[in-house]
Amino acid sequence: SAIRSYTYSTVYKDSDTLGNLWETLRGDYVMAGQYDMYFTGYMNITYTAKSEWEGAIPEAKGIYLQNVIEKLNNDGDTVKVMGIGDSIAGGANVSGDIGDTGVAPYADPWCDMTAKAIQERYPNVTIENETIALGGATATYAIERMADIVAYDPDLLIIEFGTNECMAGETADYYIDTLTQAIEAVNANVPDCDIIIAAPILSNPLIFPEDWFFAYADALYSLERQGVAISDSTSIHQYLDTRKNYLDMTGDFLCHPNDFSNRIFVQSIMKTLEEGSEADYIAGLADRILNYRYEVDFDSADWENLTSLAAAASADIAASNTAEEARAKYMEHIETLDAIPTSAENIANSSIDISKLIFSTVKPLDTVSAINNVNATFNEDEKALSALREGAISA
Repeated sequence: SAIRSYTYSTVYKDSDTLGNLWETLRGDYVMAGQYDMYFTGYMNITYTAKSEWEGAIPEAKGIYLQNVIEKLNNDGDTVKVMGIGDSIAGGANVSGDIGDTGVAPYADPWCDMTAKAIQERYPNVTIENETIALGGATATYAIERMADIVAYDPDLLIIEFGTNECMAGETADYYIDTLTQAIEAVNANVPDCDIIIAAPILSNPLIFPEDWFFAYADALYSLERQGVAISDSTSIHQYLDTRKNYLDMTGDFLCHPNDFSNRIFVQSIMKTLEEGSEADYIAGLADRILNYRYEVDFDSADWENLTSLAAAASADIAASNTAEEARAKYMEHIETLDAIPTSAENIANSSIDISKLIFSTVKPLDTVSAINNVNATFNEDEKALSALREGAISA
């Protein structure tokens, strides 16, 4: 076969033989980062589904995106879509971004792929799109580039950050606080712009605890309101990780998606952008909590407890009268479910030792070293961010 193959020992090591390998949570080492073997052998494969999807399904959230939905349904309009994020938004390691010209099958970065999908869904409008992305960026970058966002004047802004914050061990509160400030800036300066926040997909779970990413995705629901919708890519990736090896879904075995998992963002965003009703949203949250976690990660007694609590939570959410009430109940119930320990937590009988993940050296592309000690500010005629505490934002 022309398919290049590698041995297990090429990727997994007992010691740091190269001096720059990543130590895993179990104590061995892996080659993760910008190594050619991860992204020079792309092949064009068509998957045929043989069973129904049994994971979480993102909710349709057109009820929160009324400005852009109205414009998308107005024949002849031009709708401007902008994506801003880290190297994942920039398309790092997808086939279309390899080298100067890309390699077959030339998959687009997810921002471009999303714009094309929106154009296909709404053929009677003209979709324009632009992406601002920086490897290693955190959510402060959205504030640093606010003048460019304002100048583009998007109808829909898709924000994708969190990977670098999470890999650095930053709390979900820090992440949400920074996103809140960015949203306030957009609201003040481009008031008709709707915002979709794409939750981060998982970084290598051998290196970074999955629970960190779940905490980020859960916390994002606190931001959802009219004009702001959450696209929960995390839950999609979480389910896929129970069915596929992470190595098969990555472009660098660290944090970048390959062509396959790049589409997680697109499909999640397109579902989020659907014109569902308030009742659809409530039903979606009620169904989602039944897929909050998966059996493979729990001891039998804990799993039985979780499924029982999830069923009761689902019924409670389904009885909500408004989307806001359902969202509040959802966030309350997931705190209870999240407190149930996983099998790994039972074995460790303690929290993950964060000291393993303190980075003292420069790591491969898309780690947090790029914007250390940068204060992010934006002033456009003294609008937006004027109420922020001086120096409150740093990375």
